[in-house]
Amino acid sequence: MEGRHFGIRKHLFDYDSVINKQRQAIYKKRDDILNSETDVELRKYLVEQIKLEIEENMSDIIRQQIANANVLGQSPAQFLRVIDKEFSLKLEHKQSKAFEEMSFEKLQSELSLFMLDQLKAKFAMMDVDRLYQIFKDVYLYHLDTLRVRHLDDMEYLRDKVGLM
Repeated sequence: MEGRHFGIRKHLFDYDSVINKQRQAIYKKRDDILNSETDVELRKYLVEQIKLEIEENMSDIIRQQIANANVLGQSPAQFLRVIDKEFSLKLEHKQSKAFEEMSFEKLQSELSLFMLDQLKAKFAMMDVDRLYQIFKDVYLYHLDTLRVRHLDDMEYLRDKVGLM
């Protein structure tokens, strides 16, 4: 019986160690963002880093959206209407028709490039301080939301491990 309890405590300790490492990583990212409010150079650096993250992940974002469209059974035209609303693309009629005629595989690469061009144009119109404020607000909101969701999931897992 003592060996069983020792095993449970050991698993919970390992679990708590993993949670602590994740918490430290998340709060370091949060602290970097919050500390950049007083440091202009750090602010510029963060804006450039977030731009790079967006550029690197745009293809993955579109791939996930296409996977969702496939699950929902949407046609490329329906998918484009959803993307147009979600990302405020304001597609011209000619561009929209060209995208609608593509398969999802071709659409993924073409739409990723199109959206990157759109974002770069919008980024170029804004100064670094405005971009920083937008990125900071969005990043912190999603970071906090995902962290709370993750903690809830981990608490559920911890309870489940404890019951086993």
